[in-house]
Amino acid sequence: MALNEAFSTILAAAGSVAAIGFLAKLFANSIASAAIKRYELVNAQALEEQKLTHQKELEDIKSQLVKLQKEHEIVFGNLYVKREKVVINLYKLMSELALLAEHKQKDSSIEINTKCAALIDYFELNRLYFPQDIAREINGVINTVFHLGNDPEHEKYEQLVFQLKIQVYDQMESAFRELLKIEDYR
Repeated sequence: MALNEAFSTILAAAGSVAAIGFLAKLFANSIASAAIKRYELVNAQALEEQKLTHQKELEDIKSQLVKLQKEHEIVFGNLYVKREKVVINLYKLMSELALLAEHKQKDSSIEINTKCAALIDYFELNRLYFPQDIAREINGVINTVFHLGNDPEHEKYEQLVFQLKIQVYDQMESAFRELLKIEDYR
């Protein structure tokens, strides 16, 4: 019997060791799980704080962008309105001069020098509202106007009037439409 008791004692001790090992494993797992949860909680809190900080920075940047956009709209909106008025007035002066020059072919007593001077002066005062390429085209019109104002002979005058009409009604009208972003429905 002593052998049975020894085996029983050994088996009991082995079972106790296995039970203690199992309990130790459960305890270690619960400690590890608690540590992981604490770590996840700390990370979640840090992530939430970072998220709030970045959202605040993003909102500040958005408000600055909105402010800059408003300033841009005000400055360039006013500039566009002023440019639109200048272009319309210049085109009006050009077309009036083209019509007057055409009428002068039939009635030589019509005076166009005053209109020529008005067109030249108006353009010189408002030259900065035009891009350089369009300003060069306008200079071409002004050269034609200058030659018209010098009372050339009848045949040369007709050619200049024809040239002026092409410059004003085709070239300048297209350039001004493009400048003002107006659709061309021809």
